[in-house]
Amino acid sequence: MVDFSDEDGPRGWIVRRPPELHDPVAARRALRRFPGIAYSDSKASNTVALLSCRSLCTWAVATAGLTPNLKAAATEAAAALAKVEEPVPPDATAFSAAAASNARGAQEQDALARDSGHSAAEIFTTPLWLHSVAPEAIVPALEDLQTFWETAPAAWSFWRRWYNGMLRGEPLPWDLQEQVALLPDEIWEAGPEAVAGRIAEIEARFEVKRRNEALEEELVRGVSQRLGIGGNNPPAAIDDLPPRVREETILILEPILDFKEQTDAPVADPGKIQRAISKLIGILAACGQWVGGKLDAAATEFAKKIGAWGAKGVIAVIAAHQLEIQTLIRAAADWLSKLPVP
Repeated sequence: MVDFSDEDGPRGWIVRRPPELHDPVAARRALRRFPGIAYSDSKASNTVALLSCRSLCTWAVATAGLTPNLKAAATEAAAALAKVEEPVPPDATAFSAAAASNARGAQEQDALARDSGHSAAEIFTTPLWLHSVAPEAIVPALEDLQTFWETAPAAWSFWRRWYNGMLRGEPLPWDLQEQVALLPDEIWEAGPEAVAGRIAEIEARFEVKRRNEALEEELVRGVSQRLGIGGNNPPAAIDDLPPRVREETILILEPILDFKEQTDAPVADPGKIQRAISKLIGILAACGQWVGGKLDAAATEFAKKIGAWGAKGVIAVIAAHQLEIQTLIRAAADWLSKLPVP
């Protein structure tokens, strides 16, 4: 059983222990105390809240153990948090006592799960409080935390969803949280609005990646079935297509490959994203499915290529998925609008 009787909150634990010793039980204990940020001095509230969010997000991701290369980020976040004073609730004694006594059962449940062989990530998928009910003395702090988020909704929207997910045992995707945790120091130092802007770009990129992967699977399966490839288990990825088929269908797969490259790139290229969007629009136009207005030059040129290509069976597959393609176009345009200006 893990003993936290000598712990004094998230900052104390993070500062005193190296990242490799992080334990999900201790991390979740810190998350239970997190609503205390709502009691920061008004002048320092944004600073304390942002540093706390950064530290706990980094800590949770490192603890979950599903993503690499977070040791340095965890150390930097801990050092930043150590420089500020931990907020004190109006009734600090009652808050601390409630957090300690009512959290004990939840901590024991976490520790038992860990001792039973459950992974750190699995432990995060249970509600933060036993039976999903926070202790009575903590409820006002949770309500005040929600009020704090609402002081600047645009700046705190992500963090509100992040913490509410932790409360419910439904953490946001770990790879998304990792990208947030790895934002450079200069972004964090610029304040909540700057961080929110970069997170919006990260989330938009993840949405494009998700929809692009889904479209790839649908198109590859559709083409494979049209051509009788794979029987009842047709390929679901471009790389799994036979070389000949891939060469013959590469024209319609070009924008998917372009989006793959850009969503995985350390720094996305706005020009390449726009060209990939134009290719998708050109594909829809060639199939008679584009209703979004006048085509740009790149879309017009690509539509001509598709028309000259003339693979009617494959074009029929595209037409069957025109709604998914339009959705990807909108998601990519949204991502493009959120990219940092060079």
